[in-house]
Formats: sequence, C-alpha cells, structure tokens
Amino acid sequence: MVLVGGLFRVLNLVHRVSSGFVHHFVVLVRDLSCLGDVVDFFSRFGDVVGLDVVPRDGEYSVHVFLVSSREDVGVSELLTTPGVVGVVHGCSLPFLGLDSISQFITCYDFRCVIFPSEVLLRIINCVRERCGSGVVYELGTEFGRFLASRLWSDVFLTSDHWCRDFLRVIQALGLGRVEVEFFDVGRGCGRLRVFDCFECYHFLGSRDEPYCDFMRGVVCGLVEYVLKVPTTCREVECVVCGGDCCVFEFEPRS
Repeated sequence: MVLVGGLFRVLNLVHRVSSGFVHHFVVLVRDLSCLGDVVDFFSRFGDVVGLDVVPRDGEYSVHVFLVSSREDVGVSELLTTPGVVGVVHGCSLPFLGLDSISQFITCYDFRCVIFPSEVLLRIINCVRERCGSGVVYELGTEFGRFLASRLWSDVFLTSDHWCRDFLRVIQALGLGRVEVEFFDVGRGCGRLRVFDCFECYHFLGSRDEPYCDFMRGVVCGLVEYVLKVPTTCREVECVVCGGDCCVFEFEPRS
C-alpha cells in the first residue's frame, strides 16, 4: 500500500499482509541519531511498514506504523535507548485490510489517499511510456530528496554508524533491502545493491537494459540531500536483466 499526504508520507510500497494487528506508536526523541535503533526495536515484533518524523519543540516525534502478529507490544525496554524520551501507543486494529487501513486513517484524521503499490507502478510506467525514462528518473530524484528531508538529520554524520542507521530507515520504508558495497563520502561516490527492489518486483519477462529508473532517481535524491552535492546515478545491474539484485552507482555530476 502507499499513503500519500497527511502524516504518513510513505507506507511500505511492496508489503502485503492479510492478518495480524496494525499498531501506531509515537516515540519522542531528542535527536534523530537514535532513529535506526528505534526501527530495529520495533522490527523485533513484526514489520515496520510506515515511518514519519515530525519536529516538535526542539525534539522529534517519530511515528511508527507496525504490523505484528502480536496484539500487545511491550515498549518499556525502548525507554532505555539513549535519546528516547518517551513512547505513546496510539492505536491498534486487527486485520490489516484496505477497509481497516481506511478506518485507521479516518480515526486519526491523517487525510491520506490510499492505493495499492500496483497503482503506483502503473503511474510510473505510464509516465515512462509517455514521457520517457528521464522523467521517471526526475520523479524518483524528487521523491528521494523528500524521503531524506523527512528522515535525515545532520546528527547522523557525527555517528560512526550513520550510513548503517540511514539504510535501516530506507529499508523500513519498503523500498528494498539495501547493501552498501562502498560509499566514499569525501569523493561523493558509491555503489549500492538493492534486493527486492519494489520497481521491478512485479515485472514479468526480461529486458536487455536496466529498468529501475524511479529507484535510480530515489538513490540520487537521497545522496544529493545528504551530501549536498549535485549527483548522478546509473543502474549497472538489474533483476529484469538476469541479475541477482539491482546495483546502482552514483558520483558527483560533472
């Protein structure tokens, strides 16, 4: 499912679930350096399928949307995490279907539009057919910048594990499982491997050229926002071309 607008900007683009409980938590943190630890904590109980960060009086409210087989999720241990100030369990609903999601959103007045991930892919493919892959890449770049603006904090750069923490946040959004082959911050270049990339998840058949223009743009936008350097990104391997995963290389724009 995808949520557009309102509080949750992105809800796991490829995740599917037919049973269980959906939980909403609000975690108050002093800064975003502990965001990766928050995601890891809730991932122990199920799938983190939604995430949003809202500034609040010098601190941050981290809204977590969790799908779990457990009706009760204990959060007392999370309070021992450095940087975490408090946790509020907002709401729980059984059976995560489209109707219950709508009920959840309506109850909390998030004013979101909900549609299946297949619809997002149709939109992307329609843009690709009518406007070309370049426009799809530009859309992905804007989307990547937007994700980074919501979830990135320069505090991350003060941590020895900032890259790991940032990747955990990306993965929590359902864009794919990301691994870093290398990332040279000084030179502004790197190489990422994305497994289960949402853009080619539904693709049937094979191609001679890489397909994931939107995800390529997302990587570019994320890197540009973090490094504050104009960046270009290319996909050198793709699942639809027979690869085990999608591989993206980025570098400063010449």
